[in-house]
Amino acid sequence: MRVRDVALAVAARHGARVEAWDPADAARHWGVMVEPFMLDQVATGAKARTELGWRPSRPGLLKELAESA
Repeated sequence: MRVRDVALAVAARHGARVEAWDPADAARHWGVMVEPFMLDQVATGAKARTELGWRPSRPGLLKELAESA
C-alpha cells in the first residue's frame, strides 16, 4: 500500500483532492515533515502472512478509510 493510495482514499471520503507538489515547495511548507512522504514507501502484510500465518478477517485499510467517518 502506497502513501498516495491512502491519501486518495481519505481525500475521496472527505471531498478533497490530492495534488503533486514540487519537492522544494513542499519542503518550504512542511519542513522536515515532508521527507518521509517523498520516499517510495510501501506497507504490506506479506511477511506477517507468510511467517506468522496471519489471516486478516476484516476489511483492508483502504476500504476502512473509504467507509469510515
